[in-house]
Amino acid sequence: PATTQDAKSVLAQAIAMEKAGNADQALSLYQRALELDAVYADGKSIDRGMVYDRIGAIRAAAGK
Repeated sequence: PATTQDAKSVLAQAIAMEKAGNADQALSLYQRALELDAVYADGKSIDRGMVYDRIGAIRAAAGK
């Protein structure tokens, strides 16, 4: 089963994908990190505001 650590791990992967220029994969991973955080950590294991900011920035850059 997933744990709060999984949200942190997925977030780290998302950041790495974004830095590598893989915006679509980063977007999916950011969304997955938010899901894991909400389900397993009551929304408290990761910086959700930062994640939403990154999602917004990726979408803005892609014109979505």
